[in-house]
Order: sequence, then C-alpha cells, then structure tokens
Amino acid sequence: EDMDFIHSDGKTMETILKQAKPRIIQFTGSSKVAEHLSKQFHGKVKIEDAGFDWKILGPDVSDVDYVAWQCDQDAYAATGQKC
Repeated sequence: EDMDFIHSDGKTMETILKQAKPRIIQFTGSSKVAEHLSKQFHGKVKIEDAGFDWKILGPDVSDVDYVAWQCDQDAYAATGQKC
C-alpha cells in the first residue's frame, strides 16, 4: 500500500534498487533501459509502454484535435496516469 518516490539519475536509482532488492519494479520508459533493468533484476520488472514514444501520422489526418485526444487516452487513461 505504500509507494516511494525518488528523483535521481539512472545509475543512482539502480544502486538503490540493488540494495533494496524489490520484489517487482514498475517501469515506464525506454525499451533500452527496460531491457537493462530486466536483465539486472532477473525479469522482476513490469514494463509499460517501453519504446513507444512516437505517433506517426500520414498526410490524410484531418481531425488533429481527435488525434491529440487519442494520444492522451493512450498515455494516461488506459491504466491511470503514468510518469
């Protein structure tokens, strides 16, 4: 029921996590870092949206407001706000 929030660089956070020996890590970020964490912590990482940083739109998009709304839904509404 408790959650800790720590603002740090990646190396510092990895050191803290290794000392804490968490049962699971919730991670939202790049796929490269997600792979690294998964190896370091033997798969005890729940990864959300790793590597999906871009929406690519074609020239036929006419409703830009809808696209912006859908991007927000993809990022925040599906399982609660992330990041």
